[in-house]
Parts: sequence; C-alpha cells; structure tokens
Amino acid sequence: MKKFIIYGMARSGTTNLAAALSNGILEQKVVQEPFSKISGDVERFKWLSELQREFGFLDEGVLAGGDCVFPLGQQGFDSFVEKLYEKNIGIKHVFSGAPNITVNVPLINYALVNDIKIIYLRRKRIFDAALSSELALQHGFWGWWENTREILDNFEYNPLNRNAVLETAEYMYTSSSVVESEIEQKIPESNRLHFYYEDLYDEDWDCRDENFDKICDFIELKRSDLLEDVVQWQFLNDNKQNKLSNLSRISNYKDILELTELYPYIA
Repeated sequence: MKKFIIYGMARSGTTNLAAALSNGILEQKVVQEPFSKISGDVERFKWLSELQREFGFLDEGVLAGGDCVFPLGQQGFDSFVEKLYEKNIGIKHVFSGAPNITVNVPLINYALVNDIKIIYLRRKRIFDAALSSELALQHGFWGWWENTREILDNFEYNPLNRNAVLETAEYMYTSSSVVESEIEQKIPESNRLHFYYEDLYDEDWDCRDENFDKICDFIELKRSDLLEDVVQWQFLNDNKQNKLSNLSRISNYKDILELTELYPYIA
C-alpha cells in the first residue's frame, strides 16, 4: 500500500473520502487536517495535539493565524510530516484553509521527494465551494452523519452575506491557482489522481462505485480490506448536502447567484 494525501479544496468531498478509507486495515491510519489546531482529529488523537504543540503555531493575525501549525521552513515541515507518517498511511489536507508558503507548497514538495500519492479534489465552480462553506457555518455539518439529511431538509437558513461568499471564493481561487500549478509541475502523473467533486460523487451509483475502485487501485489498497458498510455509508450513498431544494429556501439565493455573472472566474 502506498502512502497518500487527500489534498482538496474545502467542501470538495475530502471528509467523506477520508472517512470511507479510514476503516478496516486503515482504522485510525488516515489523519484529517493535522496542520490545524481546530481539526476534529486533534481531539481524537492525543498524539496529534502533542505533536502540534511541539512544533508550534503561527502568530495570531498572520496568514492562517494561531490555528495553523508552523514548522519553520521546508526542513521543519518535513520533520513534522515524517512524524505523521510514522503513525498513518494517509493524510487529509484542505488546502484552502492553510497558507500556501508555509503549508500547501511544502506538502507538495514533501510528496515529490518521498513518492507520496496525491488524490486531488476540487469543485468545478469555485462559487459552489464558497457557497457550501458559508452554508456549513450556519448548519454546522462539515461531514456526513446519520441524521444529516433530515436536519438539512428542515433547516431554516438565514440570508447569506454576499460579501462573505465573495471573500471566501476569492481566497479559494487564489489558493487553488497556486496549488494546481505546483501539483501539475512537480508531481508525476503516476502519483496524482484528480477528481472534481461533481464527478467523484456522481449521481449514478455505479459511477461512484467505479471511482472508489480507482482510488483503491491508485494507492494499491485492496478494497476487500475495508469495511464495505462504511464505504457504502460514507462514499456510495448520495450524501450531497446542498441540493437545489435546500438552496431554494435561502431567501437571497438569487442575489448571491449573481456573483457568478459579476465575477466569471469563480463560476
């Protein structure tokens, strides 16, 4: 089995994919967002919290602020990631929430030198990722749980802040431009697998099933070594949160949608 990174934009399906892979022989072997102090895995793994404190954090108000691990320079970064891989086979990293200079680019450099597989996820439209992020701040679902569908289908959305959606989209656009260029230039084709969220979680069940097989083959993992019921729940079910029926209940959704006409580069 190959070491891998699920390297994705926020709201591109990284959490569900990591959960689908983190079971069976990979139980507790895929760490999620280890560069963030507010990552859910900081509470799940005591060793991660201790490791983060060992390397320290950025100062408040600088780049991603005090929530982001700050292993100084490429050498310090490599040391941090090596310690992660002492306990894990996979890392899930959301690049749009981390600074390019101190985290995103050094992680790509590490993958290049150490023959790490990169599964790269993003949305076809930056706007959709930004919109989904702003909605998640309201309903609180960043992954998929047993009652998620029921709660979202009955959730009372507040009007969205147009400037907040635009600001999030701008940040995602900038970070994805840097990251995609770095991956394309540095990581050989044999070590990168790219999916758009809309294709990865295709509405057709057979397509989703085939996509998961491709991912398993890519990291040289036998699918039979995973728990199929977990794969079914986290990946194969239709777990899309923001269906059109949900979006239509946002009072100013049409106004927010106009951003794609005003700023076509996020559409």
